[in-house]
Amino acid sequence: MINSLYLKHFVKHKEVHVDFAEGVNHICGANEAGKSLLIEAISFALFGSSALRLPANTYSKATSVTLDFEVAGSKYRLNRTLSGAELCLKDSVIASGNKRPAATCSARRR
Repeated sequence: MINSLYLKHFVKHKEVHVDFAEGVNHICGANEAGKSLLIEAISFALFGSSALRLPANTYSKATSVTLDFEVAGSKYRLNRTLSGAELCLKDSVIASGNKRPAATCSARRR
């Protein structure tokens, strides 16, 4: 289950935090408000720049997405930027796509 999504400098979203409830969630808003960008951000967090609708070099270098989710009772945090990613369980990095992985998970939220 996805628990929360945090975007920073993701297209028109300068800084957005979304909490998801258990069950079905709906996203509503005016045309061009950025609803589809939330789905794109989740895809980017999970799959990297190949999930972006435009070439990665058209996005801000400061783009970052943090996805908090739960699988089989374990809580994970996935931090993704255009230059890399880290997957954390509790406060420990368990997988990294960064050249120099950190020993502890980055706190990229609020």
